Amino acid sequence: MGHFEDFYHILGVSPEATPKQVRKAYRDKCFALHPDRMTGASEAERERAKEGFIGVNRAYDTLKDPQRREAYHREWLGHKAAPKPTVDPRSIRLTDVPPGEKRKASFIVRNAGGPYSRIWFSNPRTWLRVFDWNSLGATEELPLRVELEAEGTEWGHSYTETITVKLDEEETQVTVELQTRERERPASNLSIETDRVHFDKVPPGTRTAKKVTIKNRGKGLLTGTLRPSASWIKVYPSSIRLEAFEPTIAIVTIDTTYLPLDEKVTGFVEIDTNGGTGYIPVTATATHVEQPSSPWKSIEKWLAAHKRVPIVVCAAAAITAAAIAIGGNSTQPQSLPSANPSIAIEPSTGTPDTHFRVACSGLTPEGTVTTQVVRRSDGAVNSRMVSRANGSGELAVDLWGGLEPGDYFCTVQDDRTGQSATTLFTVLDSS
Repeated sequence: MGHFEDFYHILGVSPEATPKQVRKAYRDKCFALHPDRMTGASEAERERAKEGFIGVNRAYDTLKDPQRREAYHREWLGHKAAPKPTVDPRSIRLTDVPPGEKRKASFIVRNAGGPYSRIWFSNPRTWLRVFDWNSLGATEELPLRVELEAEGTEWGHSYTETITVKLDEEETQVTVELQTRERERPASNLSIETDRVHFDKVPPGTRTAKKVTIKNRGKGLLTGTLRPSASWIKVYPSSIRLEAFEPTIAIVTIDTTYLPLDEKVTGFVEIDTNGGTGYIPVTATATHVEQPSSPWKSIEKWLAAHKRVPIVVCAAAAITAAAIAIGGNSTQPQSLPSANPSIAIEPSTGTPDTHFRVACSGLTPEGTVTTQVVRRSDGAVNSRMVSRANGSGELAVDLWGGLEPGDYFCTVQDDRTGQSATTLFTVLDSS
């Protein structure tokens, strides 16, 4: 076999060059190698230029003719080019596939380069496998169709795999992606985040409260009602309206006025919604809280132990006389009025800049009172303050703005009796 001439190399063009590019390269070469430009050159240089000029003309005569160029290109591939595998498509994406369902896909392998002696492709055999292949050509192995089968096992999961294709040592890859379908959620879905509410050792005749968290875990609007199972249980609010995935806080209050002493009683709060029905167990125990003993008892015991009875009599007489002088003829101590707090807030709706005023009554006169503001959406405590009621059992508290938009519970608790009252107010977005 004689020497093979690379016409693309002689003209300085790529195998993909257009006819226009071939023609321009030919003219440039002819201008550089023309004998008229070799007048000052040596005999050897003129001879090399002459041979080059002849070779340029021979290359151009072949590449300028489409049919001759096609025949030459096939011959050139056999002498110069390595095999070049190509795949179509280069990536495959399968979406919204239910877990356990098999999906089929395929890609085609072609050769865009020189001859090859072996074709090979990988087979992952994981969630993806190659299960068949067949030639599309009449006489040659390529082009080749490769058949795939994919199957996911998990809801809402993404799978990725690559298949390598080789012609001899030259390779390319196909990327295959599988996205399984998300598990469908109901339009609305009630979720009670608090398992149970327990009130332990609550003084009889008092009211106390605890918060519970309720959430909509569905995609639609959740609406429903909250109903206590017994008269000693109260719940606020009595209805809910929650957007998708929105949480809220409810307040469960118990009244131990008519509960038996030292006996555990049970009830529940029923939450009936369009996204399901749930129950929150409520338990309570009413127990007398032992009051601290009078300091006078300790003094009397000390005096008796030291044989100081006359001093005890004198001290008791002096105390009795002082009580008569201060309180009139009666020597009996006056009991404090029974507190039953009430609460009001003005205004009930405002903006972050609004000055809210909380007015309370029915408190223990001159007693300490704890005021707490809780965000309804997540139960976060915004503020907590301790104040003292006036002699009439009344108290006014100022909330000087700065609250983020949302609903808030304001609760006042009489620290002497443990009784409390709660109201709801709303802060709107000022924009």
